[in-house]
Amino acid sequence: MVAHLQKVIADDLTTTPRAYRRIIQLRRRDGAAQLSTADPPRAFAMTRLLGRWCFLPCALVAMLEARPATAEAESRPPTPTVARREVVLALGYGSIVAPQGIVVHRTTGTAERVAAFDGLSVDVTRRLPRFEFGARFWRMGGASDGKGAHAHVLTRWTTEVRFYPWQFGTVEPWVGWEFGLALADDFALWNATDREPARRAVAGVRPGIVAGLEAGARLRLTSLLALGLRGGALFLGFDRAGGPVADSPAAPKYFVQPTDYGRRLWLSMALTAELTVPDG
Repeated sequence: MVAHLQKVIADDLTTTPRAYRRIIQLRRRDGAAQLSTADPPRAFAMTRLLGRWCFLPCALVAMLEARPATAEAESRPPTPTVARREVVLALGYGSIVAPQGIVVHRTTGTAERVAAFDGLSVDVTRRLPRFEFGARFWRMGGASDGKGAHAHVLTRWTTEVRFYPWQFGTVEPWVGWEFGLALADDFALWNATDREPARRAVAGVRPGIVAGLEAGARLRLTSLLALGLRGGALFLGFDRAGGPVADSPAAPKYFVQPTDYGRRLWLSMALTAELTVPDG
């Protein structure tokens, strides 16, 4: 700014007198004795010089007032950007699907092929700008009616990690994986009658492994509420289930047939309602 003003002043000091002297020489050559102060060329030159010199103090004052604020802004350290972090609690309902189905015994002597198993899930995770990690509990419940119906319960305890390419937003797509423990439990109950006491046939809890790849998205409805949708491929690995397990050797007709989940690939999908609580 100062260099520009210096250039303007120098131009006025050199250009204006030179132009004025040239006008005087032309007038004298034409025979004019003296130059009137009312002549347009001289009036224009003097007005231009006066306007420039009136502008100079105003420009200097504005420059001096702006410099302290600019210097203070330049010397102030940049404010660090705090990345958002939050805790997410998600309640969901979902299914795992075996494309060809598996055989499931519902009552003594009856069986059917079932492809989909439905269950409820609870996810508790820690969300960072690009990553989310935590734990998931999923359970397919079952109950016996007291008349010998077979109950089959499947539970998954897993850890999970997700990656968010576009960080926080209204819609947040992600990809992730889960890995953990699966538990299978099978039992059947018989209520007591006039002729028979109560019976209970229980197969031992069978452990297995679970691992999966999945993708999904989170739709934020408000700052605290969101909906989630996910789907992917899930591997369940169990040892082969044995034969029927009876209440006792003395009552072999009261038995339960464990479900043989085997080692196979499943399709998984779930819809969740989520509570997102930011730090602070």
